[in-house]
Amino acid sequence: MKKLLLIAALMLVSIGVSAQGEQFAIGGNVGVGVYKNSYSPFGFGPKFQFYFADHWRGEASFTYWSKKDNFGGFMDFNGNVHYVFNVADKVNLYPIGGITVVSTHSLPAGQDNQTLIGFNLGGGAEFYIASHLKLNLDIKYQYAQKEKTYNGFIYRYEAEGPVFQAGVAYCF
Repeated sequence: MKKLLLIAALMLVSIGVSAQGEQFAIGGNVGVGVYKNSYSPFGFGPKFQFYFADHWRGEASFTYWSKKDNFGGFMDFNGNVHYVFNVADKVNLYPIGGITVVSTHSLPAGQDNQTLIGFNLGGGAEFYIASHLKLNLDIKYQYAQKEKTYNGFIYRYEAEGPVFQAGVAYCF
């Protein structure tokens, strides 16, 4: 059984290789969301990337977004897919597509947790500054909305608009 698990682990590690040779990356992003409801929070959080086929990469990320006025901070969890194009030595471009799950506090009293499910579409660029260290710049459109009736009033929960992020990741 141990041999089978070892073989399975080695197969997962060996699936796909990017132009730079890494198979996994771990790092973080900082950024700002420019949402259509005039809420432009600052956000930060970790990310994990993994290649699952030639040029195809998955990314799991988490972002905590800051509070503003009566709107409490919120979190989003993203599962995105990138198709990585090596356009120059140490420079890659990629489209972004995936899903987002947003957890928010939106009622004026800040007492109502809501979960929104939506999507991300966009693109990014990454630049290798060392053999195992890269910087990235991403822009994506995030769309997640939900309406809820509360005491006869309709409340609209939304995380909709462009998100600009910059980050760093260690590749292995």
